Amino acid sequence: MISVLKTNNLMKTYKQGENYVYAVNRLTLAFPYARLTAITGPSGSGKSTLLHILGGLDIPSGGEVWVRTDDEREQNLYAMTPTQLTAFRGKHFGFVYQNYELLPVLTAMENIMLPCIYGGAYFDEDWFRRLTDILELSDRLHHLPSEMSGGEQQRVAMARALIHRPRILFADEPTGNLDSDRARELMDLLFLMRDEYNQTIVMVTHDMTLADRADVVFRIRDGAVE
Repeated sequence: MISVLKTNNLMKTYKQGENYVYAVNRLTLAFPYARLTAITGPSGSGKSTLLHILGGLDIPSGGEVWVRTDDEREQNLYAMTPTQLTAFRGKHFGFVYQNYELLPVLTAMENIMLPCIYGGAYFDEDWFRRLTDILELSDRLHHLPSEMSGGEQQRVAMARALIHRPRILFADEPTGNLDSDRARELMDLLFLMRDEYNQTIVMVTHDMTLADRADVVFRIRDGAVE
């Protein structure tokens, strides 16, 4: 199975007094292409720190993160300059967060288009229409976030993360603010993107009911895989 993302001896340490705490402790992992991988573990286990390093949002203390791009080249994220990393992240990664992170003064359509407006990503109008139809947002595009439910806002956030067809979608507790029915709906949408569009997804979740539906599960405790 092809790995689209992998780590080698990945570490993230913090100093506490005279001691060092390992938020990520020498992890060597592989994430398969077109599969949903769940990262689980108790609060403070290091799972969100790991996700942020995988997504180029937090610099590791040591080790490597490799991404296989569409042209089958492998790129080492942290061998890049900050400018190169920012451009690479904007092109190849999409992000969905627990708190949606929508801009309140922009409509749903404007929020979805942000990666194309400010990130320089190509805007594919046909994909926009298909995506907003799949996510059942076609009749909500001119509404502000304050005029939408939590589930609708999370679907807008997912559309924004997918509008530029990222190589990898990173989701950090995406169902954390949703009730159980909306959480199941969101998971169904993630699996639809995997099955119909070969989307690779890496998701942090504390909900084992959701994690058990994933193709691959890494259980993290004290920065290491159990």
